[in-house]
Formats: sequence, C-alpha cells, structure tokens
Amino acid sequence: MASKLSSKRPAKKRPRLSNEPSNEASGSPAETTSPPRWDPAAEAAAQTASKSN
Repeated sequence: MASKLSSKRPAKKRPRLSNEPSNEASGSPAETTSPPRWDPAAEAAAQTASKSN
C-alpha cells in the first residue's frame, strides 16, 4: 500500500511540472497567471510571511 501511495505522489507532480514549462514557453503573462491559479494557498502563505517579517 505504501508503495502505491508513493507511486501516486510523483505521478501527480509530473503533470504539474509539465504544465510549468508549457506556460513559460507561452509567455510572461501566462507564467504570472499560473502560480496564483493552482497555488492560492502558497501565495496566501507568502503574504502572511511577508507581513510577519
């Protein structure tokens, strides 16, 4: 079971990594709209860290 979970984790990250380079090739605006789109929690965390600092 553990091996199955490990196999699923990298598999899910693979498509995301594939989308990253695709957006970069698309253009700069696409890259800026990509991070906040599928990573709103990360941006919120960054803002909280900025306020903390």
